[in-house]
Amino acid sequence: MINPVLTPDYVFDIALNVWVRAEYGGISYSDGKEVEERIAGIINNAEDLTTLSAELASHCTDWPTTYHLSRKRANLLRPFEDQLRGKSVLEIGAGCGAITRYLGETGMEVLALEGSLSRASIAASRCRDLANVKVVAEAFDHFKPLSQFDVVTFIGVLEYARKFFPGNGVDPVDAMLAMAKSLLVPGGKLIIAIENQLGLKYFAGFPEDHTGKPMFGIEEHYSKDGVVTFGRKELGRRVNRTGLSAQQWWYPFPDYKLPSLMVSEAGALPQDDIDLIVVVRSACITDPQTPQSISFNQGRAWPTVIRNSLLGEMANSFVLLASDASFSQQCPPLAVHYAADRLPEFAKKVVFKRATDGTVIAHQIALYPSAKPNGNSRLKQRLVDQPFVKGELWQDRLLEIMTSPDWTAEQIHEWMKVWFDAFCSLAGITDRRNITDRRVSGNYLDAIPRNMLIDRSGAPIFIDQEWTLVDDLSIGHLSFRALLASFSSIGTVAKPRDNAQLRVLPLITHVMHCVNIDLNEWRMKNYLQLEAQLDRLATGKQTYTGEALVTWLASLELRMFDTQTPVHEKLARRDEQLAAVNQALAQRDKQLAMVRQDLARREEQLGDILGSTSWRITRPLRAIKSALAVIGKHVNREG
Repeated sequence: MINPVLTPDYVFDIALNVWVRAEYGGISYSDGKEVEERIAGIINNAEDLTTLSAELASHCTDWPTTYHLSRKRANLLRPFEDQLRGKSVLEIGAGCGAITRYLGETGMEVLALEGSLSRASIAASRCRDLANVKVVAEAFDHFKPLSQFDVVTFIGVLEYARKFFPGNGVDPVDAMLAMAKSLLVPGGKLIIAIENQLGLKYFAGFPEDHTGKPMFGIEEHYSKDGVVTFGRKELGRRVNRTGLSAQQWWYPFPDYKLPSLMVSEAGALPQDDIDLIVVVRSACITDPQTPQSISFNQGRAWPTVIRNSLLGEMANSFVLLASDASFSQQCPPLAVHYAADRLPEFAKKVVFKRATDGTVIAHQIALYPSAKPNGNSRLKQRLVDQPFVKGELWQDRLLEIMTSPDWTAEQIHEWMKVWFDAFCSLAGITDRRNITDRRVSGNYLDAIPRNMLIDRSGAPIFIDQEWTLVDDLSIGHLSFRALLASFSSIGTVAKPRDNAQLRVLPLITHVMHCVNIDLNEWRMKNYLQLEAQLDRLATGKQTYTGEALVTWLASLELRMFDTQTPVHEKLARRDEQLAAVNQALAQRDKQLAMVRQDLARREEQLGDILGSTSWRITRPLRAIKSALAVIGKHVNREG
C-alpha cells in the first residue's frame, strides 16, 4: 500500500526497493561507484543488519566502510532517544542508512529521503526488515509530502545546500532551512548535525571535511555554489530566522560522524566540581580522520579552551535541536559517553548528571539491558554508579610527557612506577621479588592507568573498574596490558630524544624491565593472545591471531607530529611537493607523447613500404625464401 505521506506520483521500484517518481534520475552525489557497490554487497549479503551488528562492523576496513557501517554512528542521536521514540521523522539525506537504521529501531515512523538512487537502494536494504521505515529516492527541493512530521533531520546535509538546493534569489542554506521548517508540525523539532567552521581540530591542521584542504573553512574559501559550514553563532542566527527560536545545543566528540561523547550546553561550561577534559581528550584521540601532519595536539589544547568557556564555540561539530516551542524544563545531563562499539550485551552509556543534592554522579547504564551475555564467558562486566571524582587521569600525564619535545623512556619509566606502586598497594602486594608470573584476581583487569586518577590530595584512585576476568591473571600480563592500552590511546606524540623509542614493543619491554618485570617472547605471545581473545569477547570483532599478532606489535610505531614548524610552512612544503609531483607527471606525459609520435611515424613508414610497388613485386621471392627456410629446418632434424 502506498504510504499516505506520499503523493500518487511516487511508485515502488521493486529493483531498487525504494519509492521514486518515474522520471527521477537522481543527484550527482556519490562516494564513487566502486565504494558504493562494495557497501551494497556487504549490506545485501548481511544477516545481522542491526545498529550494533558485529558482522557489519567487521567490514570497517577503511574510511568509507567505517563511516557507513560503524556502530558509533547512532551515538549522535542516542541522547534524544526518549524524545524521539514513537514520533514521525523525515530524514533528509539518508545516505547508506546508518542513521535510518537506528531511527527505525527506536520505533519511530521513518521516511528517509535520499537524492542518490544507488544510496537510497542501499539504505532500503539496510532497513529491509523494518516495516516502520520507508525510503524515498528524491531531491529535497522536489519533495512535496501530504503531511508534516514531528522531527526533520539534517545529518551532514545542510552544508551541501548551495550545491543541491535552489535558492531562488536567497541563500540556498536559508531556503533549505525554511523548507524544513514548513514540514514540521507545530512544536516539532529540527535536528542539525554539521561540522564547526571554527572547530579546534581545523586550527590544528585537519583538512576541511569536504574539500580536503587545511584552513579552507577558517580562511573562508567557500563559494556561492559549493559546500559551506558555519560557526555556532552564525548557524544559530540562521536557524532562528526561520522561526525556530528555541534551541538546544550539543557538542559531539571527536565530531558528529563517529561520536563517542556528547556534551550538553550545561556540560560545556567550566565548573568547580566536574572536569570533562578527561573524556573530551579521550574522545578526540580516537578520531580516525587524524592527518599525518598536524600543528598542535588537541589533547593539550582542550584544557585551555574549556577553562575559558570556549568548548561550545570550538567544538569540532554541533548537534542543534531547534523548535518553535520551548523545550521541556527537564535538565539534560552534563554529558553522555557511549561505549557502543561492542556486542549489544556489553554496550553501555555513562551519563554524567547532577543528583538532587548537587553532586555529579556517573551513571553506568546498559544500552540494551535485555541482551544477556554468555554466562560461560571468561569476561564479565560490572556497571556501578559512582560519584564524579575531579583529578588528573594518569593516562593524561603520559599524554603530557609524550607530547613534549625531547621526551625519554626514563620519563615513562617514572610515570609507570607511580601506577605500579598504586596497583601493588591496591592488591596488597609487598614482596616484589620474582613478581612477573605472580597471579592476582581477575577483578584487577581494569586497574590500569587510563582508569587511575590522582585526586586533589595527590592520592591515586582507581575508577570505572568495568571489566573482570573469571580467571586469575599474572602481574606481568596486567603490566603489559597497562602499557599497550596506554600507548594505543596516546594518538600522536612529539619527537623523542631517541627516535628508536617510537617503536612500541621495545618501549614496552624497556619500561616493564624498569619495574622488574621480564617480558620474553613466550610471555609476550601469551599476553597478546589473551588480549585478542578479550577483545573478541567484548566486541565480536575478529582480530589478529597467532603470529600475525606478534608481527602487528613488532611493526607498531607511535605517530610523531611536528609542533615546531608553523602551519604556513607545512602548507608551503606540501605545495612544493605537489608541484614536484605535477612537474614529474608533466615530464612523463611529454615523454609518452614523444613515444606516441615516434610510433606513429614508424607506422606511417611501414605503411609506405607495404604499399610500394617493389614490395608487391618481391612477394613471390619472399614466399620462396620462407619455404626454403622451413625445408632447411626439416632436413636438419632428419639428419
